[in-house]
Amino acid sequence: MSNSIETLIENMGQQVSISDFEVSYYQRDLAYVPPIMTKPLFNTKPDIVALPNSEEDLREFVNYAVKEKMPMIPRAGATTAYMNTVPVKGGMVIDLTRMNGIVDIDEENLMVEVWCGTPWLRLDRELNRKGFSLCSYPSSGVSATVGGWLNTEGYGVGSMRYGCFHDLIDSAHIYLPTGQEIDSSANSEYPLQWFVGKEGTLGIASRIRFRIRRKPEQEMHVALEIDSITTLNKIVAYLGAQEVVPDNIHIADQDCLLFQKQLGYEVPDISAFMLTITYQGNEQEIEQAQRDVNQIIADTAAKKMAPDIAQEEWDERLYALKIKRGGPSMLAAEVVLKLQNLQPFYQEVKKMKQRTAIYAHMMNHEYANVMVQYYADESKSLEYLFQMAKTKRIYDAAIKHGGRPYGTGIWNSVYNKRVHSAQTLTERMTIKQKLDPDGIMNPGKYYAPPALLNPTMFGLASGVANLTSDLFRIGKGR
Repeated sequence: MSNSIETLIENMGQQVSISDFEVSYYQRDLAYVPPIMTKPLFNTKPDIVALPNSEEDLREFVNYAVKEKMPMIPRAGATTAYMNTVPVKGGMVIDLTRMNGIVDIDEENLMVEVWCGTPWLRLDRELNRKGFSLCSYPSSGVSATVGGWLNTEGYGVGSMRYGCFHDLIDSAHIYLPTGQEIDSSANSEYPLQWFVGKEGTLGIASRIRFRIRRKPEQEMHVALEIDSITTLNKIVAYLGAQEVVPDNIHIADQDCLLFQKQLGYEVPDISAFMLTITYQGNEQEIEQAQRDVNQIIADTAAKKMAPDIAQEEWDERLYALKIKRGGPSMLAAEVVLKLQNLQPFYQEVKKMKQRTAIYAHMMNHEYANVMVQYYADESKSLEYLFQMAKTKRIYDAAIKHGGRPYGTGIWNSVYNKRVHSAQTLTERMTIKQKLDPDGIMNPGKYYAPPALLNPTMFGLASGVANLTSDLFRIGKGR
């Protein structure tokens, strides 16, 4: 142990851990990746785990990392599966979950300032008690945090009406990897647009101020059985163009419900898709929403389902991954697609020799965030590798139809040049080099794949794995 680490432990006490047992928990996120894939490429074991309780603690840890030129990796709920919050060069993982709660509510301007490690569900409940509500939040809101959503893509429940979370943010207090602290907003020297969605690679946001709303007076939930994605497109286009826009629209296919049924959940029998629509607002808005929904039902022959089904879908909105309980493991790929391209994408995915469940949130009236889930078994390493390779088929299908991966991290950085222009990638790297000249802020991800994860070789290896899987039925899952 170096003298500097000993000094840090002496100063910060139990807010620092170098215990092998404790730091081992930070070597993975939501998805398991076999050591055969990580050990040749990365050092995922943190040298230190830091657990700040306050702004002062965080400042101490950041300054230490800057002085020692030690990689620092911000982490909270770790609800992604791309290793966004996992070290690749060792270093210091800064666990921000202790920095949680409301700092201030600006009732006049409908703004709230919160600590970065605040879980969304807990925040919404606290706001509700005070007569306010969130505009939007992630579907992983039980564990996902405000800081985490700033750093990722920012679409989820409520985005249909209120847009991306990034557009709701007024400002953030951010620690740069040079030790400098800034207050970033849309028009500041270091604009907020530089930081949002960059997966913690440019700095650590400690406090975030963003827009909220008054607690809605009423809400309405409608579940529809629809026969096709063509019908979905008609419904979303119509409702998205009305004066009262739905707060949320999500869709589940038949296999998604059948997986739930096999686990003992009471789910309706459908022949194709179930669409759930939610409105929140005042009495007049809900009355107008009811008329709009009745009109589109009449126009499309969608079948309205029982009210208790719609209510249960809403109540379970934060548990989109509940079919994971049927494991032993679950693999998933998330993509962004234009609704008009969802049908051919869906058909390609369903042609895979792998049973998949499809669940999607409407980001707005044109785009959807689509999650493709399928069962796997991480205890069978060889089969699991073949099962992991199938995510490339899903991403390839999305890219073929004008889409892209939702989230980047390490694994999806191999698709960067296929989905982003050279100018966009150059601009990102220019900002990275400006703000992080020593390359210590969550290094080795987002901007480009690691050298040993060459996109061409990755594509070939995945292609061979998928062909072998088809021929010999290895890693078929169930």
